[in-house]
Amino acid sequence: MSRKAERALSLGSDLVEFRLDSLNVVRPEIVIHSLSKFADRCVLTLRARSEGGDFKGSDSNRIRLLLEVSELEPAYADVELETARKFQPEMEQIRANSGKVIISWHDFESTPSTSTLLNLFRKARSLGDIAKAVTTARSVEDNALVLSLYKYSTRGDLIAFCMGDHGVISRIMCLFAGSPFTYASLPDEAVAPGQVSIETMKGILNAIS
Repeated sequence: MSRKAERALSLGSDLVEFRLDSLNVVRPEIVIHSLSKFADRCVLTLRARSEGGDFKGSDSNRIRLLLEVSELEPAYADVELETARKFQPEMEQIRANSGKVIISWHDFESTPSTSTLLNLFRKARSLGDIAKAVTTARSVEDNALVLSLYKYSTRGDLIAFCMGDHGVISRIMCLFAGSPFTYASLPDEAVAPGQVSIETMKGILNAIS
């Protein structure tokens, strides 16, 4: 992870997300020691399997590990909406350890209605600093549906875009709508449908500017 983080930053990324759920075993002391130099430029994520993650243990074990690893004092910690609801005492400590907490929700099948998205945004925002809503675009029109959510947010407190081939445009336009950042991958290492590389994203943004 440290090696890949160095590469991402050298390619022009401002932040790196550490998907700790991809590790075979999460040892907090090793994670903190190995990744501490990236603390002010990282997003810590230990994703539940129900939302596309690879962590094989229980939710209680997962949140305990995330709490321990948050002693790294990351710029951001990403926690699922349902997890944040279920473990509110632990969430308070994670919030105290982290710069900002992202409360996330994912739909890997479709894009729900604006009213559903707005309801999710408000619930997530009440539990953290930034709400994150990621859906799957089944048509180009779904991008507009998700991006319309920014009308109800304050700049910097919402990350919302679509996955999938139809959703690529929203990964770019969310930055102009008010998202604090968007997600890109190392070359040929996309971790989500429709995710583009850092170089491609930088090239697009430079062309627009």
